[in-house]
Amino acid sequence: MTYIYDQKMHHKGWGVIVLASLFYCYQFIVRVFPNALHTDLMQHLNLDAQQLGFVISTYGWAYSLMQIPLGLALDRYGPKLLVSAACLICAGGCMVFAFSTTQELAAVGRFMMGMGSSCGFLSCVKLATLWLPPHLLSRSIALTLVFGTIGASMGGGPLYKLNEAIGVKNTLQFLGVVGIVLGLILLKFIQNIHHTQHIPRKSHKDSF
Repeated sequence: MTYIYDQKMHHKGWGVIVLASLFYCYQFIVRVFPNALHTDLMQHLNLDAQQLGFVISTYGWAYSLMQIPLGLALDRYGPKLLVSAACLICAGGCMVFAFSTTQELAAVGRFMMGMGSSCGFLSCVKLATLWLPPHLLSRSIALTLVFGTIGASMGGGPLYKLNEAIGVKNTLQFLGVVGIVLGLILLKFIQNIHHTQHIPRKSHKDSF
C-alpha cells in the first residue's frame, strides 16, 4: 500500500529528517571523542585513568535515565523544542567540559552531554512518523543510522587531528560552538507536524 500526499511536503519532510540526523551525527561525535582524546583529557583535567573513567561513565547514566522521560515528552509535546534544547544542552556540556578544572565539574559537563545526546535517535524516529508515511519509516531510520556512523567515524581520527592542531580545550570549545549553531538551526527549521493528509490507495508505487 502507498499514499497520496503533497510532493512538496514530502521533500520538506526528508529535509526535516536530514536536519535531525545531523544532530544524531553530532551527538555521536560527542559520545565517542573521549576514546580518541583519552590521554589529552587526562592531562587537561589533571586526572588519572580511573578518575577519567568515572567522568566518562556519567554520559551513559544520563543517556539511559533520559530515554523513557524523553519518549513520553516527545509524544506529548513533539520534537521541535525538545531536539533543539537537547542539542544546546549537549553543546553546553562540551563547554563546561572544556573549562573544567575539577573532576566534579567535568562529570557535570559529561552528564549534560549524555542528557542532550539521549534525544538524538528518538527525535529522528518521532519526526519520521510525523512527516513521512509509514512505508518510508525504515528508510528514514536507515538514513539516520548512516549519519550516526559518520559521526562515530568523525569522532575518531579526524577529531584527533583537530586536537593535534588546536589543542584539547579548543577542540572541546569548537564542538560546543558547532552544537550551539546546530541547535539554533534546528529551532528555526524543525517543525512538529504538517497538515497534509496521507490517503491510502491500492498501489505499491512509492517514492524516496
